[in-house]
Amino acid sequence: MDEEPERSLLKFRLDHEKGLGPEGRTLHFVERLQIWTKLRPGVKKFLRQVASMFEVHVITMGTQSYADEMRQLIDPGRQHIKGSVIGLGQMDEFGELQPADKKRLDGELSGLDSIAVVLDDHVGVWPDHEENLIEIDRYLYFPSALKQFGVWRNGASLLEKKVDEIADRSTLAAAFEVLRRVHQDFFAERAGHLALANKKAKDAAMAELARVTVPEILALEKKKVLAGTGLVFSGVFPLDAPPHEQKMWRLAEQFGARCETQPGPNTSHVVAKTWGTGKCQWAKENGRHVVSPDWLFCSAFLWSKADERAFNPPDHRK
Repeated sequence: MDEEPERSLLKFRLDHEKGLGPEGRTLHFVERLQIWTKLRPGVKKFLRQVASMFEVHVITMGTQSYADEMRQLIDPGRQHIKGSVIGLGQMDEFGELQPADKKRLDGELSGLDSIAVVLDDHVGVWPDHEENLIEIDRYLYFPSALKQFGVWRNGASLLEKKVDEIADRSTLAAAFEVLRRVHQDFFAERAGHLALANKKAKDAAMAELARVTVPEILALEKKKVLAGTGLVFSGVFPLDAPPHEQKMWRLAEQFGARCETQPGPNTSHVVAKTWGTGKCQWAKENGRHVVSPDWLFCSAFLWSKADERAFNPPDHRK
């Protein structure tokens, strides 16, 4: 991060953190890499909680040096990240980062697809393990990060706004709740199967155990989020594109919604890019919710049905 506007904003944040001890500081300059980085609020608490239930591994598209430095920042005592720490990226002859093509469950994690849970802010880098993934919202604190990763977003970065996420209401808090339920459901199911071992042959009991997988539990947890909702999309997809092949349609179904092309008695929400369409008017006349696509994305990131009142689509008729 080296742009002048960001430097002046950094001074504000550094002044704010002057009186905080090492544990309280979130903004850090990594001398070895010559970069500024910002710890997401609540990340150390999140790590402690997760490490009490899971063995934690780190895989990043950054270099190995970057991976090691980030681990040092969030777990300096190496108490919580006890698994592998891997940086997949390589620097070319011009000093430019060349990321890997994708992330995989290999090395120490090879063959653990049935019990691994993956957290990432980019689903596209896990093409072979999407069923293991809990997608979290990207943390766009710096203006340069917003520019690089948040093209679809409007407004300023968190640093520019001089605000930050609230740890207890962030995507990390939501992700932890999902992880807690997965852990509970996974081991509750396995305990039930183990109880059957006294009544079945050993091989049969082991076969039952093999049927309980984390991807299955994640799929069931997803289905609970929007269960009972019926969605119709308006002005969201290209007219010549099959709706059921679109990302938002598939995302809605993954999280338990029933999607239709036309509104009807089972429709609870019209997901619209803007107000003013015929489907929006139908929803208004029939007392149904009209929400922007961000309502769906927010519900998916938080694994909880978002408040419809906060996601009114823009009305360009005014």
